[in-house]
Amino acid sequence: MSLWSNAMVALRRLGLEAPALKAGSVIERTRTFLSTGEVFGSVDFAALGEKAGAASICLHPAALQQLLLDATRAGDPQSVQIGRECIGFAENTAEVCARFSDGSSERGDVLIGADGITPSSAANSSAWKDLASQGISHGAALLKE
Repeated sequence: MSLWSNAMVALRRLGLEAPALKAGSVIERTRTFLSTGEVFGSVDFAALGEKAGAASICLHPAALQQLLLDATRAGDPQSVQIGRECIGFAENTAEVCARFSDGSSERGDVLIGADGITPSSAANSSAWKDLASQGISHGAALLKE
């Protein structure tokens, strides 16, 4: 996956720019070719990086996930729990409460359904239905404040 300069600036603010640079490869230039071999287009990422104040990189999605997970768990080892199926949620103006298939529940400020582009969790399914009713399709993000 590629992370453009703006994403790298965001990682810098989180203290994760250096680990991301170490895990990835800096993109200096890209070229796109037609099937005939003729150059169709080119982007000078080095120049963009100079203007934006940060490089653009390519790295494996798992590497980015691990960087984010490690940073999150450094602050609170229990802050991220995996292997639980969200079967529903309720929200009010102050918080959101997620319900899980093991009978447990968790309360927080934000619920993020991060189970891929095809929504399989209750959190994502409901969110996508909500977005679809507003004419918004996959690729949008829903954050509750």
